[in-house]
Amino acid sequence: MTKPNEGERPAVEEKPAAEEKPATPLTVAAVDNDRMATIALQGILPQLLPGARWLWSAATADEAVRTALAPDTRPDLLLVDMSLGESTGISVCRRIRSRTNRVPMLAITAFSVDTYADRAATAGAQGIVSKADIPLLARALRTIAAGRTFDPDVADGDDAGGANADDAASSARHRSSARPASACAAGRFQTAFDAHRRIAYGERPATTVPSSGAPMPSAAAVTEAITAGSGGRSIGATTGNGATTASPSSDARRGSATTHPTAASSAPASPSADLPPRLGAKEAQTLHLLSRGMTYEQIAAQWGVAASTVRTHAHRAVEKLGAHSLAHAVAIWLSR
Repeated sequence: MTKPNEGERPAVEEKPAAEEKPATPLTVAAVDNDRMATIALQGILPQLLPGARWLWSAATADEAVRTALAPDTRPDLLLVDMSLGESTGISVCRRIRSRTNRVPMLAITAFSVDTYADRAATAGAQGIVSKADIPLLARALRTIAAGRTFDPDVADGDDAGGANADDAASSARHRSSARPASACAAGRFQTAFDAHRRIAYGERPATTVPSSGAPMPSAAAVTEAITAGSGGRSIGATTGNGATTASPSSDARRGSATTHPTAASSAPASPSADLPPRLGAKEAQTLHLLSRGMTYEQIAAQWGVAASTVRTHAHRAVEKLGAHSLAHAVAIWLSR
């Protein structure tokens, strides 16, 4: 047996270095009643936000709110379509943000972004982007995944650049529940933290939400648009029986009023407390297009139907919303 050379120490067996656990991928979910749009979003997510994992999709507001608030299915980022048929993405954002600051939300729309931007910001979303603008959608996803806000009107490079979702995941999870140290990009949107405190506890934001882009229509503007669309006739909650309808301006104020819970009533409201009445897709679209100043004839021409068919959708929407007039119904719909 050979002896080790004098002064030579026996070799020490080295322990293998502990393997680092891979970062948990950022999870993304979506609510959109257009199944094909959802499938397309899921398919291009790896290109939009490399490393992200698709968690689930929902077709209705109720399903989205319930799933997003459940701890086991809560996503790191939620895409919210603004037009959901019987409901709106605005109501989804408000219901989720009033309950938690842990789900950053990006509003998406096939319509003009200006149609929804201010209301999405007020309802607690962290940004808005057009579904059709894929490069901007990727930029918005990376920005919000990094814990910041995204406003297409003021975006000037303040995004996550080419950062992948693994790097952004921990940042998003931390910043969504704790105020970020650095200021977010200037704009109308707030972080999930600030928006939750404003909506849930009535705290005023550090800066007011500017009405950049197209502002939400005023009661007078809605009344004028509806009067033009209905040929100067007011539509009551029931069919034309000569009943006097309430003042459109007072109706609009009542319809658009929103009550935010205060710190004294911090108990969460019932999930169905702020559910909007269920409107059919055409009824919802009729109110949406009327709010943009279109007439019955213009809507009918766009859809290829008779103007009387559009009037029927409008009458049904008024009845279902319990409104006193068409102007009141549109104001209620815009406030959702």
